[in-house]
Amino acid sequence: MIEASDAGVRVWILTLSLFLLSMRLRSCVGTATWEMPMIDIPTWPRFEEDEIEAVARVLRSGLVNRWTGEDVSLFETAWERASGCNHAISMANGTVAIEAAIRSLDLNVNAEVIVPSRGYVGCASAVVMAAANPVFADVHDMTGCVTPETLEAARTPRTAAVIVVHVGGWPADMVSICRWAQSHGITVIEDAAQAHGATVLNGKEQSQWVGTFGEFGCWSFCQDKIISTGGEGGMLAAANQSLADRVWSIRDHGKSRLRVASHVPDSRFAWLVDSIGSNLRMTGMQAAIGLIQLQKLGRWIQMRARNARILKDVLSGIKWIEFPEVEFGQHPAWYRVYAMVRRDVRDVAVYRDHILDAASAADLPVGVGSCSEIYLEPGLKARAPSSRLPNARNLGSRCLCFPCHHLITSETMGDYAEQLAKVCRVIDGKQAARTC
Repeated sequence: MIEASDAGVRVWILTLSLFLLSMRLRSCVGTATWEMPMIDIPTWPRFEEDEIEAVARVLRSGLVNRWTGEDVSLFETAWERASGCNHAISMANGTVAIEAAIRSLDLNVNAEVIVPSRGYVGCASAVVMAAANPVFADVHDMTGCVTPETLEAARTPRTAAVIVVHVGGWPADMVSICRWAQSHGITVIEDAAQAHGATVLNGKEQSQWVGTFGEFGCWSFCQDKIISTGGEGGMLAAANQSLADRVWSIRDHGKSRLRVASHVPDSRFAWLVDSIGSNLRMTGMQAAIGLIQLQKLGRWIQMRARNARILKDVLSGIKWIEFPEVEFGQHPAWYRVYAMVRRDVRDVAVYRDHILDAASAADLPVGVGSCSEIYLEPGLKARAPSSRLPNARNLGSRCLCFPCHHLITSETMGDYAEQLAKVCRVIDGKQAARTC
């Protein structure tokens, strides 16, 4: 009881002191003493004139969907060429891409699909929508990605597939994960929604896009993704023709790809539907944007990586913030920059939350850096593990994220990083006296 009471007092004292520091920061922002001018961080997406004109071209033509125009097919072909996959199938969004991948496996009613405990809820909901059962795996305590060890801890005799999410554009260890999956006859579905163009070394020591290691790779082009196709959009890569044909059919009302390919259109009705499917197709306008942005992707990733380096270099002097280490041959896409409050910081959750408050007071965009523990969502609580998974739980209290997208210039990124470091030092108490 005494220890619990002492711990409670420590938390209360730290909370109060950080609150007071935050209030001091609020009173100082914008003054000459602080010398912190407002920084204009541009928002993404912002569509360029060539992308807007491409959409207008499709609209003017009236050939706006997969069956009437050529843009969707051209985008699929371009994606195959850029990613190195053999079978790219455009989708309405990334979530239905995952759902279609699972449905194509024709799993039995008791089948389980392992999903990360932290990530967007769409991973788990796609499993349920495909009539399978999600099982939650813990994640790496720095990257937020699943590992062979966390997957093995979640595996049961009913495990049929795993969904590997490349969180924040950070490549998971796909060589080891695929080796583990193959040894157990488990299908690998990659969620590369935030990892367009991210690469890692494959077993042949060659650089390979994430999303092309498993049986399926799924990408999202929703809103603020690196490639953003006008609000929604997605892509699926299948490892072989058989899997691709199944997904193609599910995407388009159950039509047989072979029957469609061999059918000669005329005025008579054609019997093309071999199974039950839905309409999960991408529009021509979305594809037109995607085609142009895909050509810019390499340059965008370089600019994002530059911004990430600037931020990490400046914040390297803040001893209680740590970043995941980029390993040899690993090239993140830098959807955002993720960082952690160090584990050895006392009352880390309180500390992290006051960093968020202080940054907000200084009008500096900083996020919590982690999706929720999915199994705590009310709609998934019935499927939750018996106890919270330790790394997933701890990441929720330690994680931070920072913008680094390609519209931010190096000068702006440097200013942002310096101001953020100043805020961090005030929170740390090291410069509070002389700055205020």
